[in-house]
Amino acid sequence: MRIANCVQNEPKGTWKERLFRYTIGILIFLGIYLILLLLYIYPHLPIDLCGWTILISVGIPLALSLELIGEFVLRTKTGQKISSARFSAKRISIVIVTLLIIAVALGVFWYRWAPAIRPHFK
Repeated sequence: MRIANCVQNEPKGTWKERLFRYTIGILIFLGIYLILLLLYIYPHLPIDLCGWTILISVGIPLALSLELIGEFVLRTKTGQKISSARFSAKRISIVIVTLLIIAVALGVFWYRWAPAIRPHFK
């Protein structure tokens, strides 16, 4: 109990210090995520500023949103709302339909934008 009170009473700093800490934390997170994204697309690395801009402005948000969608669809709470059984055809079919929708959307995106994106990656 006493330790919890000590932690709560610590000064948190001014709003500028907190903003600086949050900004540094977000930049470190995005830097690590960018490195992982570069490892994922390894043979196709950006070769110019436009390629890096595409990777940072489209690649990172797209990868994060796909991870969030996957986490939402596959988490236990959502699965229990679909079916109370641990293993059910309903759960699997919803995951497959979600993956197909995402695959079609990404396919349409790639078909439309590939000619503009390809020259900026080797």
